[in-house]
Amino acid sequence: ADGGPAGIVYTADVVDDQSMAAAVDLAPPPLTAVFHLAGIEATERLADGGVRFVGHVDREQLRQLYREASLFLQPGLEDFGIASVEALACGTPVVATRCGGPEEIVTPEVGALVAPDDPGALAGAIDRVLGERYDPEALRRYALGHFSWERIAEKTLDLYREAL
Repeated sequence: ADGGPAGIVYTADVVDDQSMAAAVDLAPPPLTAVFHLAGIEATERLADGGVRFVGHVDREQLRQLYREASLFLQPGLEDFGIASVEALACGTPVVATRCGGPEEIVTPEVGALVAPDDPGALAGAIDRVLGERYDPEALRRYALGHFSWERIAEKTLDLYREAL
């Protein structure tokens, strides 16, 4: 973040994502939520109130959004949550829901987890994470140390060895 309003990045590729609309309701000015691939209906409904819809972005633009953000928000249900790992690898803390994948990724050292469908808890977690100082390099090291291709391959081999 650049000292201006806190930036919240949320990526989505569905038009009618209720968790996205709830997240925007929790991000009044001066917060800025940035949406990626949110869809036409969502942009019309969410076009004001501190929301900037960026549409489709390429991988480098997405990395830049992550790097500039104060936090990455993943309020929906996720089976793994690769976007959370990407955000952490770019040095951005994460607020996500407890729903499987994020529970394997997000720890108190790198962000916050909240119960699904609890807007009050989500708002509190956003506030807490924005109030903390996270070391971007430490977040990056965490992501690479736990979720790089090499580390995933090691974990997979370990599982096979245990099974044999």
